[in-house]
Amino acid sequence: MIRSDHSQNENLPLKLDLELYDLPQLNSISWLGPTTPRQTQSLQCLKHLQVLRCENLKSLFSMEESRSLPELMSIEIGDCQELQHIVLANEELALLPNAEVYFPKLTDVVVGGCNKLKSLFPVSMRKMLPKLSSLEIRNSDQIEEVFKHDGGDRTIDEMEVILPNLTEIRLYCLPNFFDICQGYKLQAVKLGRLEIDECPKVSQSLNAIQVALEDGSS
Repeated sequence: MIRSDHSQNENLPLKLDLELYDLPQLNSISWLGPTTPRQTQSLQCLKHLQVLRCENLKSLFSMEESRSLPELMSIEIGDCQELQHIVLANEELALLPNAEVYFPKLTDVVVGGCNKLKSLFPVSMRKMLPKLSSLEIRNSDQIEEVFKHDGGDRTIDEMEVILPNLTEIRLYCLPNFFDICQGYKLQAVKLGRLEIDECPKVSQSLNAIQVALEDGSS
């Protein structure tokens, strides 16, 4: 379902919400297939994306496709049991000297009931979500981290996940979740809430952040 918000002033940008739900035959989405100029404009105006109960969907975006969604503010994904990637990695693209910020306006991410998903984003996007403020992950058996750990060589300056506007993280019922990104330090100066429940493998560093926030609010 696509919902549009047409302002009476035609000079104001179109706002679109896209809802995909109960589509068991959907296994991929071609965001950048042959489109009319109108369709391309619609994608560029997409504000909110909700994907629910698309049981065979395996991936949502490639990094190339995420460039076509500069206005996207929220993503909610639920009960997509075959989902393996939200954003497919393209490290060569991310390492270009003029690499863009992906999802520059994305503020809210909610993921739940995706039992084949091991991470949300490739590690190359760890500095490319400048507006992200709220992150919730729940009831996903295999997820281990938010940004996929690549295990490659890194310099000390690079070993950070920088989320300058992140204010809250909620992690619920994640039996294999370990860290935001293994081996990287989280830099989130505005973080005020970190809720962790039934995540038995969570790292000491995240536990320490949770304790510090709780002590600071008491």
